[in-house]
Amino acid sequence: TGFSAVGNNPANFIIQAPFISITAPAAGALWQIGTAKALTWKSNLGVLENVAISLSKDGGATFPIALAASTPSDGTQTVTVNAAWGSQTTTRVRVAWLKTPTVRGTSANFTIQP
Repeated sequence: TGFSAVGNNPANFIIQAPFISITAPAAGALWQIGTAKALTWKSNLGVLENVAISLSKDGGATFPIALAASTPSDGTQTVTVNAAWGSQTTTRVRVAWLKTPTVRGTSANFTIQP
């Protein structure tokens, strides 16, 4: 005798492509050197997935500064603003999925100052 299982989903659902969207820092935000700041994002990756967080000083042309090489995609990471990052108005952060780095979110420009 064979067994079979059948199930129906009681509601409609959507299969969505993976995404990451930065919610903070917002465009024009001010990060003062030496302060702790929360970087936040929304995604549909789930907390079991890891992301890399990096910082750009040139408006997003390059992201040479690693803020977190690998951290859970839980939507938040606190960083202390480092003087070595420099003082500029063209700072951006990027959160990228480690499994598929082309799935990423990038903030708008914000300012780091003393």
